[in-house]
Amino acid sequence: MNSSKRGPAYGFKLSSLDTLCDTKSADKKMSLLHYIQDTVRMKFHDLNNFDAELRFIEKAAQVSLENIMTDVNELEKGMEQAKKENDRHRDMRSAEGQAALAVLRDFLSNSEDKLRKLRAETKTAQTAFAEVLEYYGESSRSMAPNTFFAIFLRFTKAYKRCWVK
Repeated sequence: MNSSKRGPAYGFKLSSLDTLCDTKSADKKMSLLHYIQDTVRMKFHDLNNFDAELRFIEKAAQVSLENIMTDVNELEKGMEQAKKENDRHRDMRSAEGQAALAVLRDFLSNSEDKLRKLRAETKTAQTAFAEVLEYYGESSRSMAPNTFFAIFLRFTKAYKRCWVK
C-alpha cells in the first residue's frame, strides 16, 4: 500500500478518508478503518476522543466562505451608497430631512467600524483556511471550506459508526 512503480506514498488526499470503511482485508472481515481504530485504541489512547476537538465541524461544513465574501462585498456597496446619500443631502433644511439625515449619520457612525471588523475577520478566515489547506496538501482552487469540513464530518461519523467493540 505504501509503494508502487511511482515510489513510496508519503501521504494521501483527504478525500481518501471517505474510503477507509470500504477498503477491506482479504477475508473481508476487517476494514482499514477498523484497523486504524484498533491501533488508536491500543497505542494512542489520547486520540480515542479526537472528535471532541471537532465539535463545531458540522456547523463549519454548512458554511460557504464564498457566500460570506459576497455578503460582505454587498454590505460594503450598501455602505458606500449610504455615504453618498449622506453627502448628497447634507444641506437639507426641512425638519423631516434633518431627522432622516440624523438617522443616516447615526447608522453610518455605528456601522462603519462593524463593517471594517467584519472585513478583517473575513480576511483572517480566508488566510487561516488557505494555511490549513496547505498544511493538508490540498489545493485552495479545488476545495471549498464546506467541502473540506464535510470530509472530516463524514470521517468522524464513520469512525463512530464502524467502532470495533
